[in-house]
Amino acid sequence: MKKRTLLRAGALLLVPAAFLLAWGWGHPAKVYEGAKRARLRLAGARPAESGGLRGWMRDDCSLEGDCRCVALVHGLGDSYVSWDALLSRRRPGTLIYAFNMPGTDGSQAPADPSGYGIRAQARTLRGALEPLCPRWTVVGNSLGGWISGWLALDWPQGVERLVLVGAAGVDDPSGSAESAARVLASPDVPKVREFMDKAYCRAPKLPEHILREIAARIAARPTKAITDQLSKKELLEKRLKSLRVPTEIVWGECDRILPVPMGETFKRLIPGSKLTVLPACGHIPQKECPDALQKVLFPS
Repeated sequence: MKKRTLLRAGALLLVPAAFLLAWGWGHPAKVYEGAKRARLRLAGARPAESGGLRGWMRDDCSLEGDCRCVALVHGLGDSYVSWDALLSRRRPGTLIYAFNMPGTDGSQAPADPSGYGIRAQARTLRGALEPLCPRWTVVGNSLGGWISGWLALDWPQGVERLVLVGAAGVDDPSGSAESAARVLASPDVPKVREFMDKAYCRAPKLPEHILREIAARIAARPTKAITDQLSKKELLEKRLKSLRVPTEIVWGECDRILPVPMGETFKRLIPGSKLTVLPACGHIPQKECPDALQKVLFPS
């Protein structure tokens, strides 16, 4: 009798377990992001919101000492999850905030489509950062670098250091930047696979059902709304010579989304800037080679 009861209990437990396994197989990106959030909590990071932008914050500042504030700005179709390796490490005297940009995964969407313009997003970012710290190190990847460039130009008193990581925002004669934006604006499995092959030095070989959900996640974010607002009038070339914020430019040597010559253009145009090319690294160093990126961001 006892054995039969145990067997029935075991069978009942198998039903939700099988359901969870099936759900996890069908929603791998959600499982992945859930695991990342759990890792961040265990590491001491916490959800936070400012100026309508949701994200995660890690605050290792003490009441007595100075506090260095670092903002991490993701690229097109991405989210704060991209920065989890940087958020997971304790750095005394440092507050790190990774935001979801407007309209992304719970962050407030602009009231008007023009709010997805690059300079408009920079203003939104300022509205989120200014109440928290008077001075920031701003780290922007890809489209986030373009937004960060405008933030530094429009708010130099609030940006004490600018780090452009595989940044967009200057003209690309090769056409690869425009092509990547089109891919992310209407993603499907072949396009996501093509993007990853160009973005990584060693692209992960993901099965089709995972690529399908990644495409759906990108499509659910305001990728098309942002690409619809992209304008050459907001390119940075003519403005960068007036940038007086200390600037470091970081590029992956394998980046075929925004090739290294774009980093060299930033270096040429920004007075006093420094370019570091990361070996065996692609367009998203915070994912592919976070240790190498962290040595540039936090040298001491």
